[in-house]
Amino acid sequence: MGTTSPSEKLDVSGNINANQNAFCIKLIADEAISVGDVVVVSSSTDLRVVQSGISAGDEHVVGVAVSSATGAGRPVTIAVGGAVQVTVNNTVTRGDFLETGTVAGRVQSSGTAGGAGDFGIALESGTAGNLVWMIFKKTEVY
Repeated sequence: MGTTSPSEKLDVSGNINANQNAFCIKLIADEAISVGDVVVVSSSTDLRVVQSGISAGDEHVVGVAVSSATGAGRPVTIAVGGAVQVTVNNTVTRGDFLETGTVAGRVQSSGTAGGAGDFGIALESGTAGNLVWMIFKKTEVY
């Protein structure tokens, strides 16, 4: 397309290849956030996100950071659907359901049965502190 300000809407007849792995949105960080961090809504500032806390199975996940923010007030790109790399807190096996971990910003395996706090499924195996590919369990677009 070559422009960030098109003068007309895009009409497509045929297929679109977006050539990306995830659906992303830009938000503002309320603290430093690293690529692969799980983020939730800030409890202290409107319209901002922070790393997930240290509570397993938090159901308030917004998404996973695909860019970093060096501190509060900085923009951060958040994947909210599709496939993305996420930092793991424990050993994860391909096919495991993923939930927020007991280390801020990280995910952990919740096994293969699934649960209320699960938001993703591991696409590959990995160990603590490493990035692994995951896919969001459910993406809602309105």
